[in-house]
Amino acid sequence: WHSYRLRDIKQWCLDPNSTTCECANPLDPKDRIGHKTWEMAHLGNIRDAEQGEAVDVVFLGDSITEGWKGTSFGKPISHKSGNLQVFNSYFSEKDGGDFEGLVLGIAGDKSPNLLWRIQNEKCQ
Repeated sequence: WHSYRLRDIKQWCLDPNSTTCECANPLDPKDRIGHKTWEMAHLGNIRDAEQGEAVDVVFLGDSITEGWKGTSFGKPISHKSGNLQVFNSYFSEKDGGDFEGLVLGIAGDKSPNLLWRIQNEKCQ
């Protein structure tokens, strides 16, 4: 088992005896282009990353991570409005935080989507 690699897994379904499994391999990067709200959030993340501010930590993830900036698919969500203030208190030096943080989460993203964004979002 020491030489076994994740790429050796041929199917990802919970039932190992399934012959009709169509589960996507979570190691294969996949965008969600065509999903309008995802594209808006993705482009918003690129804009945020290109603002040129130095950051200490970047947070990548799904709706939980995106919620830290009070949004879902890049749009402000009223019941998450307080989240940004809390986030900034820890990850914005101008708001009293010890670090500069950048949130690049997008609601609904799964591992393949995150891998695609890591490879394709220009975050330098």
